[in-house]
Amino acid sequence: MTTQHTIEISAPADDEELRAFRGMADYAFSENPPSTPDIARVRRQGVENLRVARVRGVVAAGLGMLPMGQWFGGKSVPMVGINAVATAPEYRSTGIMSRMLRQMLEEAHAGGSPLSALYPATQPVYRRVGYEQAGINIEYKHPLHALGTGDRSLEVRRAGDEDTATLHDIYAERARRTAGNLDRSEYMWARILEPREAQLNIYLVERDGTPEGYVIYTQGQAPGAKEKDINCRDLVALTADAARRVVAFFTDHRSTAENLVWTGAPAEPLLLHVPNQAYKVGWYEQWMLRIVDVPAALAARGYPAGLEAEVHLDVRDDVLEPNNGRWVLTVAEGRAEVRQGGTGAIAVDVRGLAPMYTGYLSPLDLRTAGYVDGPEIDLTRAATVFAGPTPWMADGF
Repeated sequence: MTTQHTIEISAPADDEELRAFRGMADYAFSENPPSTPDIARVRRQGVENLRVARVRGVVAAGLGMLPMGQWFGGKSVPMVGINAVATAPEYRSTGIMSRMLRQMLEEAHAGGSPLSALYPATQPVYRRVGYEQAGINIEYKHPLHALGTGDRSLEVRRAGDEDTATLHDIYAERARRTAGNLDRSEYMWARILEPREAQLNIYLVERDGTPEGYVIYTQGQAPGAKEKDINCRDLVALTADAARRVVAFFTDHRSTAENLVWTGAPAEPLLLHVPNQAYKVGWYEQWMLRIVDVPAALAARGYPAGLEAEVHLDVRDDVLEPNNGRWVLTVAEGRAEVRQGGTGAIAVDVRGLAPMYTGYLSPLDLRTAGYVDGPEIDLTRAATVFAGPTPWMADGF
């Protein structure tokens, strides 16, 4: 069966189509899909950021778009996150989602978004339109009794509504230092801070009234579980003293809970402040990135300070035609200029450009994988240009 010539794609037209969209997402992702889809939650994302595909007037598939940013090299690059990708069972394996993704990428390119990212339930459909693995989401689970004593020299106080801007500022500073953390939109912040079934606890870590970190968490015991966990929805420590204070704060919970669970970096600095490797990895997932606009993406991110270099690329993209061709990336003083032309010394498929761009895989690794080709001297230079922390993301979407 093919639907290639009978698909109409646009934002949902009414509540009936919103319910159909949400129902498909519930069917695909909910452990216990409700009998009546909750469209209020979908509306919070903005109906204008949703797309449904209709086959002969019937909603057959849908996806959501999340305009935000992503930090690379100390700069926030505009990015469209993709979520709630779902196809009705009877329309799966028909090519309908590939069609939707191609149209979405064309919209993103026309709208000026250099990047798009997503968490894949399955990778082949996204690879076909140019996405590739480019970073990590990793969750740690550490027994509270083994955290160690930490240090209590900094103050901890419960945050109020008046501290929301401070939380944003602290997070933005941490995100700026990383590769891959989100420049969160209001919608993404609401997902962290909105009321939940469990009590939400927010504490600031301060030195003489100046904040150096925070924790946002709930406490709970999963059905059938014997242990109670402290589940961090967000944890940021900008200094070593703040990290040690966070350790001490959660160690003080060891009489009422068993584990601390948080999302952190692949090389997690907080683990330098605990005595032993007692943690387990509770969740490990790779997110995928798509370079939507090659010259805009290359020009928008930051680069290592003090480096002066040129990288000559020859990009292949069979979905977005404007990305094809030779591009020269010139880097100086942490900034970049991009122009067409050059030698095209590094031939790269747009899928291979994504993990090179984020620093997830080196150009030499990507050559081994068959995504990149070129002289070793050029690949080594490119590795230096795109060097940085291992890319990771604290958020799921």
